[in-house]
Amino acid sequence: QRAVAGRRKRRHFFRAKDNARKAVVQTRSVPSLNVVIMITGTHGDVAPFVALGLELRKRYGHRIRFATHLTHRDYVLAQGLEYYPLAGDPRILSAWMVQCEGRMLPKFDAPLKDLHHELTQLVPEKMAMINAIMESTWPACVEELFEDVAKKRPRFIAHAIISNPVTYGHVHCASALGIPLHMAFPQPWTPTDEYPHPFANKSFEKSAETNE
Repeated sequence: QRAVAGRRKRRHFFRAKDNARKAVVQTRSVPSLNVVIMITGTHGDVAPFVALGLELRKRYGHRIRFATHLTHRDYVLAQGLEYYPLAGDPRILSAWMVQCEGRMLPKFDAPLKDLHHELTQLVPEKMAMINAIMESTWPACVEELFEDVAKKRPRFIAHAIISNPVTYGHVHCASALGIPLHMAFPQPWTPTDEYPHPFANKSFEKSAETNE
């Protein structure tokens, strides 16, 4: 039994060693890509993707362009990544989330005065900012800033896009360029049986009576 156990351990050891060697070979064979990371939100949304960008550059040699609000420009540049501006103000977006309790749509059973204010003022303001953010995603994929031209960097055309869902233009840019898109979010985004969509404004607790 000891001999059998010893042979199994050796097989596991050499198998793990071979898998590690294959992983190194695969890593070396990954071509260097222009990857644009597009993130809308606060520092808490941006920071995890900055870490991802740094790791992609270190591990695979990808050129990373980080597109986000102007508020985060100094932070992104201080981390050593290329920066491109997206429209929108994360402070206003956060204030809207608090004010509207996470809702994207009006609360139609609200008092008439509150509903009128939301429909005539808040919703148009939200739509204007969302449109501005969405329209700024295309230049982030293909255009150059003056400082990039001055530094004589090679022109950036995105080969792949990483984005959180709320930049909205991501899928259109990927479709137009014919490139892959990977969407990620630091919180649940797809509704499940246990949790509704985060912007649905529904309780996260199941009803004991309906079990829903």
